[in-house]
Amino acid sequence: MIREAYRYIFLIFFSALLLALIVEFLWNGVDRLMNWLVPRSSSINQGCIGLTIAKVGTRILLVGPVAAFLAFHSAPFLAAQPNEDQLSPITLYRHNKIIDYLIERQNEEGLFRIFNYQQCLPRNLGNAFSLLTIRGHRATIYAPYFDFFVSALADPYSERLDELGVKYVVSPDPLENLELITTTEHLFLYERPKPVPIFRLADQQCELAIQDLEWRQNAVVVELSQSFKGILVFAQPHYPSWKVEVDGQERDLLKSGLFMGVKLVGTESTVKFLYRPVLLKFGLIGTVIPLLLVGAGVSRRSLTPRDQG
Repeated sequence: MIREAYRYIFLIFFSALLLALIVEFLWNGVDRLMNWLVPRSSSINQGCIGLTIAKVGTRILLVGPVAAFLAFHSAPFLAAQPNEDQLSPITLYRHNKIIDYLIERQNEEGLFRIFNYQQCLPRNLGNAFSLLTIRGHRATIYAPYFDFFVSALADPYSERLDELGVKYVVSPDPLENLELITTTEHLFLYERPKPVPIFRLADQQCELAIQDLEWRQNAVVVELSQSFKGILVFAQPHYPSWKVEVDGQERDLLKSGLFMGVKLVGTESTVKFLYRPVLLKFGLIGTVIPLLLVGAGVSRRSLTPRDQG
């Protein structure tokens, strides 16, 4: 859900902000130098087009090389980068028969998880194809969640996989006692017989009657086709900064084992789980305040009467 190259965008943004501050500092010195070389008291020089061109040209000369340097050195972060095996994301995350089948089933069936057994598919596969794997984004696995599923990494039959809603297993080797769905040249796709639904009532294994399910960035919206009474469990690790709203009103986010839950009284129709990290608010504040200070400084400089002699 929170899986984009935002860090590079922020890097470029803050580099540009730093560049703007440096240019503003240098421009103040250039402006004073120009006013000293060409006194503004002269009525002829006040309307001198050449002076204006010289100032604009100086600013471009200050900004241009640094901006070109940033653009040149930031482009590789956003482009496909070959690794030591000369594989780029474009070639590594190729569609095949198994991936296409999983995408098709997810569009038709809704939410389920995939077990990438022995890492036979590329890591972080879910990010590339919007599929849910049990590992999620490998660089940021929540420690209690990892402790929960680590025992199942060597066992495609584990009950822990059932609790996580794992419906399909992709394996590099044939597996027994699982239904074979399809194969590629080196991979096998199996369907597990009894995964527990990702959205379910506590102490019940049956799937909820869900009318619509929308997986957004930092939010999951569940439209119920009928009301339920009990604890609605979302098989996503309980983690700080998650919140839940029911019919537009915030409710207490409960903990059901490792997972999140919310109490339903039997009259609800819409449940929305939201991820609202507190650090993001501090980051936004820390971004806006410097921008306001820079804007206030520029406005003050432009409104301050200049010396006429």
